Amino acid sequence: MNEELQKLKEEFEQRIRELEDKYKPEEEWPKDGDDYWYITSTGRLNDTLWTDSFRDQQLLEFGNIFKTKEEAEFESERLKVLRELEKMGKPFNFGIENWYVYLNKHSDIDYSLKYESEVVYGDYYFSSYDEAKEAIDKIGEDRIKKYLFGVKEGE
Repeated sequence: MNEELQKLKEEFEQRIRELEDKYKPEEEWPKDGDDYWYITSTGRLNDTLWTDSFRDQQLLEFGNIFKTKEEAEFESERLKVLRELEKMGKPFNFGIENWYVYLNKHSDIDYSLKYESEVVYGDYYFSSYDEAKEAIDKIGEDRIKKYLFGVKEGE
């Protein structure tokens, strides 16, 4: 009985340590001297050190600071995909066909249409199925899945 209790106690203590590690509060970031990346107004990626300057604060407030170059590259590409869809799409018009793309349950791009209700902010509408398909073909299905819907490779 004592051995069994001791074993349970050790397992319980191990599980507590694992949970404490899992829920450990994240370190404050950024702090003075931390390196970060941001996207410039011309789309370039720059890295710099956090000094809590006015510029640092403005970039933080706008959501334009990233811990890694990869995070900044991802956001830059995501914004490009959104702009491309905006340029090729049209505003929602009640009573006529408004084609849009969505991610189906198999993580594939699919097409549908709405006549009387917008879906959500950020939807991109097209006058016909062919226009929607052309936009996806031009931008690239993989780019749409990755940057609009957040699908990671292999999903």
